[in-house]
Amino acid sequence: MEIMASLSINNNILVVSCGTKVLVSNRNEDTFNILEPPGLVGKIADKMDSDEEVKSEQKDTPASVVCVDLSRCNKWLAVCSSNKQLSLWSADNRSLLSNRVLTRTASKVKFTPSGRGVVVADKSGDAYLYSVQNPESEGDFLLGHLSMLLDVLITSEENYIITCDRDEKIRVSLFPNSYNIQSFCLGHTEFVSCIALVPHCAYVLVSGSGDGTLRFWNYVNGCQLSMIECSRNINMHCFSGNFLKQNTKQHTGGVEVSEDSNTQQSDICVSSNSLAVTQFSSCAIDKNSSLIAACISRFDGIAVYHVSGGTSNITVNFLEVVTIGVEPWAVHFSGVLLWCLAAKENHPLSVFEFSYDSLHFEFIKDNCDKKNLNILSQVNNKWELFKDICAPSLTPILYKRTVDNLQEYQEKKKARLASNI
Repeated sequence: MEIMASLSINNNILVVSCGTKVLVSNRNEDTFNILEPPGLVGKIADKMDSDEEVKSEQKDTPASVVCVDLSRCNKWLAVCSSNKQLSLWSADNRSLLSNRVLTRTASKVKFTPSGRGVVVADKSGDAYLYSVQNPESEGDFLLGHLSMLLDVLITSEENYIITCDRDEKIRVSLFPNSYNIQSFCLGHTEFVSCIALVPHCAYVLVSGSGDGTLRFWNYVNGCQLSMIECSRNINMHCFSGNFLKQNTKQHTGGVEVSEDSNTQQSDICVSSNSLAVTQFSSCAIDKNSSLIAACISRFDGIAVYHVSGGTSNITVNFLEVVTIGVEPWAVHFSGVLLWCLAAKENHPLSVFEFSYDSLHFEFIKDNCDKKNLNILSQVNNKWELFKDICAPSLTPILYKRTVDNLQEYQEKKKARLASNI
């Protein structure tokens, strides 16, 4: 499994995952801790104990961090690891509260807004709800998709759960009785990688996809309100600036095909030649507008958009590109501070402050107070933990491959007609 990195911030706590470790920094307490997923427990450990071959090769291998989330109340930290486990930590004293076995490897973990539960979406398409108050209890099944779940969120009033998958679908279900489906938001032509509610208007959902678009929805009735083609914005703004990564492997519409692949290039058809929206973060500027910072696959920067209005009059404008120099691992807004995690040697973590007035706006790098500068220093001094991290590479395998049999059919048809003459 490839080693990945992620970034999560809530109020004064910053959480960075890097490979097999989680870095936790509290700007108020001036503390810095390094956590590791605990060892195997339960059914997984029993299976490895009974399989000597697996035991010798894998049991002592440290588990990689797959996804993390920090509760809104800043009390709990959830960590899902590659060994199919969910560990719950106290964010106050960094103590391990529980370690539970998952049915399958997680793809996303999210706390409910109240912090009383944590939802785990897995790669088989199922979502489970785990109790925080009863940290040893098993998870309750919520819902299932027919393909891999890529993101999940619960609305602030905890009346809806919204999930998205590899099959271009966004499903809006009641919560916690998720067998009741409210709506589907349909329109993306490739996998839906990320979803979030627009900060200044909780009735609008924004989604990013492998088709290179950001789409805005009235999620209650499933109606699309607006669509932005991120790849077009980027190409118009800075194509001549050589921001796109030059890859040694061949790409066909986002599907990466290596030279030793068993599938020939001519046999692969893809529906889009767009750059994928891999993730985004958002923040409210005021009660009428928000910012969205989007990461695009193979793009060495962050595309920033201004969103205003609501379900009846939403307006989305492209603002600028924040240049990073490498493809970002993760981005996260904390207020008007945009934090970015990337493969920058000895400086993996950066922060950009958004400054604006009626005539001018700009992002100013590393312009923050002393406590935030201390957090930057703490993380950036741990470069040895980041140097083996892989760039986001899940995107290529999410594009669906279909075999074009038309040429083969035509050849067989000609041969059949020739044999009848």
